[in-house]
Amino acid sequence: MAASLSKESRLFVGREREVAKICEAIRASASVSMVGERRVGKSSLLLYLADPSVEQKNGLYPARYIFTYFDFLGYPTITPTELWHRLLAETLSQLRVPAPSTSLRAGSGG
Repeated sequence: MAASLSKESRLFVGREREVAKICEAIRASASVSMVGERRVGKSSLLLYLADPSVEQKNGLYPARYIFTYFDFLGYPTITPTELWHRLLAETLSQLRVPAPSTSLRAGSGG
């Protein structure tokens, strides 16, 4: 995914004010929501923000922040449990932490 992030950040232009506001909100541990019509650049903005050079430029250092991108397009009926498992797996992969040896299952009570 790193190669696509670099390509995405080279193609992304403008919206400096939006990027600064989003980064400020993230640093303040505030929620951020992007809403807009299809094809206006929401995903491009998210991928741009997740580029390591953009993160550092905006004070979002990897030791403190992890960006995990999940596209719901391929998962129209995903359950909340499946979503959290996928997000956790992606987050762990970014931390370079080995996955737990036991699988997590819905309702396992763990």
